[in-house]
Amino acid sequence: MNRLQFTTHLRGELGRRFSVADEEGGIDGSLRLVLVRRGNEEVLVVSTVEGWIRGLQAPPSSEDRVLIKHLAICIRRFFGHPEYLPSREFVWPGTPQTRGHIRGALDPRRWRRLGAQFPEEGQ
Repeated sequence: MNRLQFTTHLRGELGRRFSVADEEGGIDGSLRLVLVRRGNEEVLVVSTVEGWIRGLQAPPSSEDRVLIKHLAICIRRFFGHPEYLPSREFVWPGTPQTRGHIRGALDPRRWRRLGAQFPEEGQ
């Protein structure tokens, strides 16, 4: 899958209210996805590797489709509550542990259980 196909697919997962732009991060093949939602001043940056995107099939395999869907869920949750992720940036797909950490940080049920105590900058 090329970058245009990926951003189009991700936009389809997110819906019309979201905009996705990509920018090259350097010679190491890194790529930054810059996401905004209409009517929201917050900006989210997702760092990834262009090799991962090129390795995706068009249409994506079921395993890759799950990764993309989880990415879309994390993006929507971020824009629902940007205070859950103070850094406003994360790496995707990373490792299963880092994805679990991101999903946990953006889980609204977790914050309701904690009585809406938001994370501190250093955590």
